[in-house]
Amino acid sequence: PVIVYSSHTDPATVITTIELGVMDHIGKDTDREVFLAKLRNIAKRNYSQTGENPRYKLSAITTYNQRNGVLTIGNKRHKLKGKDMRLLQLLCLHFNEWVSPKELSFGLWGMEKNIGELKRYIGHLRQELSEDPALSIENKHGGYYKLQGE
Repeated sequence: PVIVYSSHTDPATVITTIELGVMDHIGKDTDREVFLAKLRNIAKRNYSQTGENPRYKLSAITTYNQRNGVLTIGNKRHKLKGKDMRLLQLLCLHFNEWVSPKELSFGLWGMEKNIGELKRYIGHLRQELSEDPALSIENKHGGYYKLQGE
């Protein structure tokens, strides 16, 4: 789906972009929670209309199915739960890119929290992914993380 995120929110511009076929035109002044709710709604609508199951191919032997939280490495399935599931989804969305602790924190808890709690969930995911040598979760000073793959 294509979404316009712009500071141009006058009615004529919004109508033009929607008529061009975008799923939504979201103003940059939109409240963060409303913005996230709109994105979740668009994703749900898109996958329910297409019948697709959102999967990430992370390496030659690893896939992640965000709908049911199943991480498959080789022939072994790992059922992730709760925050581990959401954290991996966030890292998959930014595969091979640094993600700020603020974005990860808001994605997991809906607010900014202590980096210490984030480290605990990163540790869980590192352990789950350790069976695939092509994948790693890297970190850098300041609490930034990225899911790194070949």
